[in-house]
Amino acid sequence: MMVKLCQANEVKKADIIIDLIPLKEITGGLLEVYEEMKKIYLSRTYNVTFPIIINFKNNGGIKKGIYSIDFEQGSLLQYKLIESYENETLLMGSEKNKVIISFFINIEQALALYGERGYINGIEEIGYIVNMLKQSFKTKFNILFLPEQEATHAMGLNVRKCLLIESIGYRG
Repeated sequence: MMVKLCQANEVKKADIIIDLIPLKEITGGLLEVYEEMKKIYLSRTYNVTFPIIINFKNNGGIKKGIYSIDFEQGSLLQYKLIESYENETLLMGSEKNKVIISFFINIEQALALYGERGYINGIEEIGYIVNMLKQSFKTKFNILFLPEQEATHAMGLNVRKCLLIESIGYRG
């Protein structure tokens, strides 16, 4: 019952979107990454974390922008344009990567489900997901170090409700 109340059986996604990209329009390496993340997230009973995708170039059928993922409907939800800000925090990762995937803890959800261990369990969840992705894609990912609060704000997320824990660059 608590899982449904705090929606830990669903992966958080954007409420307001600019564009919706159906799975059938995604191609190449980005489709493979999407499919692997879907398999990992949907295999878990609880999810108190969520990924955000930052696409720097028009590739894989996806325009430049910042996206959340709707695994249930099979789509990417663009909620922010990349051109709409001039923040170099996110652009640091664009030099060597086509895409950045950032993983966040939904703080309210984690605390509601796990209590005082919510933060630790969220970090463990992200560690598991990133490790599985790195095992599946070997050399295509690299760890990035982005300033957490600045990057969260640049992605259009509320720094009081979610914590950026890990960002990985995808070379493609």
